[in-house]
Amino acid sequence: MDIESLRSFLAFSETGSFTRAAKQINRTQSAFSAQMKKLESEVGAPLFEKEGRNVVLTEAGITLRADAKQILELHDSSLNKIKRYQNKRSLRLGCLKITMNHCYRRSSVRSVSMNLCVPSKSSANQVWC
Repeated sequence: MDIESLRSFLAFSETGSFTRAAKQINRTQSAFSAQMKKLESEVGAPLFEKEGRNVVLTEAGITLRADAKQILELHDSSLNKIKRYQNKRSLRLGCLKITMNHCYRRSSVRSVSMNLCVPSKSSANQVWC
């Protein structure tokens, strides 16, 4: 199952219609229907059934809906967390240990995460962060 198939599936769940779901995700109805048929074959169970003139979720579809919401929330949350590191770069500043706390407190940049590292006295190669 790919993420976009789950998003499409949830669009149907929200709208109750293949046509409205396809419109919501900016696809044609035929493309949406093909995507849902592929999803059904991947899970090995029918997700939709006709009820009179309407299409509704089967028991398997209802189960998938709950899981799909959680999967997408976790996926989106993970992407948002990872995006914080896209443009992050290191900046090394040299200052005496005595003035380091003063430098950090006086920093005007509060929205940037800072990681202060202090060279160890015992070894020039060892750094404490």
